[in-house]
Amino acid sequence: MDPQDFYAYAAAGGLCMFLLYFLGPIAQRVGLVDRPSGRKQQLGPVALIGGIAVVVSFFLATLLMPISLTEYRVLFFCIALLFVTGVVDDLRELPPAAKFVMQLAVALALVFLDDQLVRFVGDILDDSGSNAYEPLGLDILTIPLTVFAMLGVINAFNLIDGLDGLCGGITLMALAALMGLAFHHGGAVTEFKLLGMVLVTVAAFLIFNLSIVGATRQVYLGDAGSMVLGLILVYFLINLSQRGIPIVASGVPVIKPNSAPWLIALPLMDTVNVMLHRLRSGRSPLRPDRTHIHHLLLDVGIHHYAVLAILLGLQLFCTTIGVLGTHLSWPDWVLFWCMFPGYIGFALTTWMLARRRRAIKDLATSASDVTDLDRRRARAQQNR
Repeated sequence: MDPQDFYAYAAAGGLCMFLLYFLGPIAQRVGLVDRPSGRKQQLGPVALIGGIAVVVSFFLATLLMPISLTEYRVLFFCIALLFVTGVVDDLRELPPAAKFVMQLAVALALVFLDDQLVRFVGDILDDSGSNAYEPLGLDILTIPLTVFAMLGVINAFNLIDGLDGLCGGITLMALAALMGLAFHHGGAVTEFKLLGMVLVTVAAFLIFNLSIVGATRQVYLGDAGSMVLGLILVYFLINLSQRGIPIVASGVPVIKPNSAPWLIALPLMDTVNVMLHRLRSGRSPLRPDRTHIHHLLLDVGIHHYAVLAILLGLQLFCTTIGVLGTHLSWPDWVLFWCMFPGYIGFALTTWMLARRRRAIKDLATSASDVTDLDRRRARAQQNR
């Protein structure tokens, strides 16, 4: 590793931990906290400064990197725009429509100002057995599907951030996988370094998020962090999966387009499942509830750290498929069509968990009713 790179990474990690440690008490005083409620069952208010520490550290430490950031100007502008929106939302809770408008503005800026587009997918309709990489073009669907993908991933990471260590752990896996593929490819040195910078700051955040330094110092990402991490991941997933397409001298892209969704499979599956459930129930898809997979597992009595281990284990399995799919050049049709039975299995699991949760709730209600009846009978006997 180049000494300058090492100093930049060390600065990123050190600055992030410094901010996490000293901004926590300030956030408590100004009200930048997440308070317990019906959906949120922490014991007390928790500072929402994880995203602030991650983004500020990433921005400042990147300036120490001996790389050109010219081609990433639009990305950094979009990160700043989404970051400010997230901080305001964490402090004052913006209407969902206002957040959506800003997310849409960010997606359109990346599409029209930075030319970040999903122009091609893999050869998902034909398995000719040829070793040539012949992706299927999207033509007029390119812009709407790219914007939809960006909005989907940004919101997926925002929604999955409901369990200590989950959003950060998934992000860490996806970053490590992208770095490994970029390193193996050899043609994405700058991207490798930027991804490494984000990875260091997220790792520092997890130390505080998982209360390793003590429960009183615990922090949450907040919308400012989860939305920005979703934006960074979807940017590099698009950027690295479209490189070298159509075929040029460099050959295949850094990551096969159909491997990309596997690297963030859990947030995507959970978001689709929750949105469909809300629509079937006649509710707004933007209305928060406790139907996420981590909520269901917690509500059936599984311990927090066991839930975290289960879900990160599931994501690790999906990430491994994504990495091997690119590294071993698995057929595109296999990677693409296997997503659907994978989602069906996930949806069935959440359905069974929801039934189990209802049964536990009904049993608890029945027990409470019996207890109340016994108390009334006892009082009646005493009054005779």
